[in-house]
Amino acid sequence: MKTEAVSAVEVINMHLNRHYEADQRADAVVEMLLENEISSADFWPLLQGLWGGFEKVNHTMFVHAMDAEKRRSCWIPTAEWHQLPREISVYRGQSLGKEVGLSWTTNFDAALDYAIGCHGLTAKTPIILETRVPKSAVAMVIKKGEPNELVLWKAPQISDCVVTQVSSVTH
Repeated sequence: MKTEAVSAVEVINMHLNRHYEADQRADAVVEMLLENEISSADFWPLLQGLWGGFEKVNHTMFVHAMDAEKRRSCWIPTAEWHQLPREISVYRGQSLGKEVGLSWTTNFDAALDYAIGCHGLTAKTPIILETRVPKSAVAMVIKKGEPNELVLWKAPQISDCVVTQVSSVTH
């Protein structure tokens, strides 16, 4: 009988799926990190693998957790990060009045999809945020094919973004 090794990401994903609702998984990962259940060296590869399974992120907690990891010098730029241009145009689809988040994309149409609704949720007042960020503002590049998802060290201020209401977007 052939057995395959199960990665740490798969083990943690199974645990998260078994014990937490989708909108609680990101908080659970931060709690594991802060309680030292996830080692500093393992944090970044695990977060990279788990990020796509998060539906709701407490951005303040994540900024704190990522900064703590950055101070410990465990963050290592990936090959995808090195390939980013010096400055990047990024987009985020979300609902008006919602906290600006950490996940952005390099593709307007992907942001539009998120603005209209994702994970079975529909935005009440969908908007697209657009801004330019330096490469150094990017903590992770999540490669799920194209387009890239970029996770920023901290969310931009809405005042630094061009805000477009989806109803005015010609698509």
